[in-house]
Amino acid sequence: MAERADLEIFQGRPPLRLVLGLFLFVLNFLLGWPVVAALGAAAVLTSDPFLVVIGGPAAYAFSWLLLGLAVWLVGPDSARYLRAILRWAVRRWVERSG
Repeated sequence: MAERADLEIFQGRPPLRLVLGLFLFVLNFLLGWPVVAALGAAAVLTSDPFLVVIGGPAAYAFSWLLLGLAVWLVGPDSARYLRAILRWAVRRWVERSG
């Protein structure tokens, strides 16, 4: 409370690694289970089970590779931003409840 935690870290531009990592993180969610489900639907429509047998695990594994790359890119920068948000949230909570 004495330090008056604020969100000034968000006033500047975020590093490119952080932006790219967050983009890959979102892309990971878009390519994970939705692609597997779409391949399942395509397999049912075309009566070709190999779309799911081969494509499903491949798409799912690729989404995990994207997640690992995103976590590596974001790295310590995310901890700085997360710490700033949590300190600000705790300060706001203490001010409102006190």
